[in-house]
Amino acid sequence: MMNRQISPMLAKASAPFDNPDYLFEIKWDGERTIAFVENRKIVRLQNRSLQDVSTRYPEIIGSPVEAEEAILDGEIVLLDETGKPSFSKLAQRSHVQDLFKIRLLSKAMPVTYVTFDILYRNGQVLTGLPLWERKKYLSVMKQAAILPIFFIEGRGRIFFETITSMGYEGIMAKRMDSPYLPGKRSDSWLKMKPQKSAICNVIGL
Repeated sequence: MMNRQISPMLAKASAPFDNPDYLFEIKWDGERTIAFVENRKIVRLQNRSLQDVSTRYPEIIGSPVEAEEAILDGEIVLLDETGKPSFSKLAQRSHVQDLFKIRLLSKAMPVTYVTFDILYRNGQVLTGLPLWERKKYLSVMKQAAILPIFFIEGRGRIFFETITSMGYEGIMAKRMDSPYLPGKRSDSWLKMKPQKSAICNVIGL
C-alpha cells in the first residue's frame, strides 16, 4: 500500500446545518495532499492529481511522525502573517520547478501540512474504520512540523458563521461513522462555503 497512488476522498457541496452525527472542521484553502510515512518520517507527498510533489515542498519531507509506517490525508497550506491560509502565496510555491528556487522559497515562504485523516498505520489499513476511530489514531500521533486539525461535533451553523467571519474559506462536515472511500465523492463528507453575491444593474430597453 505504501507504494501505491491513492486518490483522496472527495466532498459534495451543502448548505450549513446542525446534526449530532457529524463533526465539523475548517476547510483549508491549499493543496490536497496524501503523505506517506516510512521509518517515522514523511518520505513522499502526492497531490489530488496523483502527482508526486515531494520535491516541491522539501520542508515537509523528513518531518517526524510517531509511526513506523503511515498514510495521512491533509492539506498543504501557506499561512500568512495572521495565521490564515493564503492560496495566492501557495501558488507562488506550487508552480516552481527549479530546485535552487524551491530551496530558497522553502525558507522564505515555508508551508505547513494540516492533517485531517489517516488511512494506514503500522501494517493496519484504517479506511474501513469509522471516522471517529481514525481521528483517535491521529490524536495520539505527535507530529513535528505538521498541524493536526481540530473539530467540533453537531453544531455546524454557528461554526460556519464563526469560521467564515474570521476569513476562512468555509467548513467541512463529515459523518462520524463514515469509512474512508478513496476517490469517491460521498454524502458523508460535505463542504460549505459562503455564497458569492453579485450586484447587477438592470438597464431598461
